[in-house]
Amino acid sequence: MDRRPNILLITTDQQRADTLGCYGNSSVQTHNLDQLAKEGIKFNRAYVNNPVCTPSRSSMMTGRYPRSHGVTINGIPLPQQERTLAHLLSDIGYRTAVLGKVHLGPTSADDENSFIESKKMNDCGKDFFRKWNGPYYGFDFVQLSIGHSTRGNKGHYRLWLEDKYPDTLIHFEEPDSYSLHESSGAPFGSLKWGLPVEAHSSTWTTDVVCEYLENHKKENGDNVPFFTWVSFQDPHPPFACPAPYCYQVNEEEIQLPIETPSDWCKLPPHFEAKYKGQLDKLPWIYEIGWSVKV
Repeated sequence: MDRRPNILLITTDQQRADTLGCYGNSSVQTHNLDQLAKEGIKFNRAYVNNPVCTPSRSSMMTGRYPRSHGVTINGIPLPQQERTLAHLLSDIGYRTAVLGKVHLGPTSADDENSFIESKKMNDCGKDFFRKWNGPYYGFDFVQLSIGHSTRGNKGHYRLWLEDKYPDTLIHFEEPDSYSLHESSGAPFGSLKWGLPVEAHSSTWTTDVVCEYLENHKKENGDNVPFFTWVSFQDPHPPFACPAPYCYQVNEEEIQLPIETPSDWCKLPPHFEAKYKGQLDKLPWIYEIGWSVKV
């Protein structure tokens, strides 16, 4: 029996610590995560190396600062020559897999020599995804969910929807038309989403990892250790939650941050415009290249 530990890395996307019960939030229900925290180690001073996705994930996978691996903003791919944690564990006999969101490469690139996670690849390469499952940045087996909630039905997740729940694709094309309630006008596309929970990307990610781990056990028993990264797209905006979970939080109990004019005075104008959904009123942002491909 191999005594090296199996490693299951579970990540969520763009989730603050204060959205969890184990960090003091009494308005939400995060029982499973709270139990993990209770049985393990809870870090009270852990910081990411960069506030946005690709640089932060690149640092997590390489152990290097953005200034060292070169990914300082979304839209810059992690260089292929970088050695990731998956590479290192593969070298010592681990089976490596990533299931869900990866975002180590651009998703909006639309040139001919596009990246695996890009819009171009997803629009034109469905046959590619039916045949491709890695390797990718050191991971032997890959199943991708690309995009977020109402804007997130790309990659292997899209193929699963087409095969198993084709009638639900309209929920991504017209999410407001399939909202369970009239929109409150909250920012970031927030809505109680009519998408069946069994077709949601979080459900898909969970099902895929359970199937992968069961197959790994059948094929290898305890003889080969695994490193599996389970990467959920949520709760990244748009904040579109299906039933029954959209009804499990009492909106009146949620304490929202108090916004004051001084919050924005020391920041570039696109911060406030982004928060208020008014980026289209700042066309100069696109002219100077602020909207780098993400």
